Amino acid sequence: MHAYYGPFMGVPALRPTDLPNSIFLTYPVMHHHVPTREALFHRTGEIFDLVLGGQLTPRIGGRYVLADAAQAHADIESRGTTGKLLLLP
Repeated sequence: MHAYYGPFMGVPALRPTDLPNSIFLTYPVMHHHVPTREALFHRTGEIFDLVLGGQLTPRIGGRYVLADAAQAHADIESRGTTGKLLLLP
């Protein structure tokens, strides 16, 4: 099972042209791990079951009212947050 949290580590501190021979950089793409819609629903269901069962606890890094959405974006861009940010109505 995979839980994708996004590219939170940023860009690696190296230049692709410095890599020897046939080594290359890539990044995870959802459809490489979940090839069909049915598989996506199955795996998503497994993750929600873990959350509902208390075995997986998402980290909430901040809560913002919708009027403060620009501040939430600024906080993400400044890399001053951890976890997920929630926009509240």
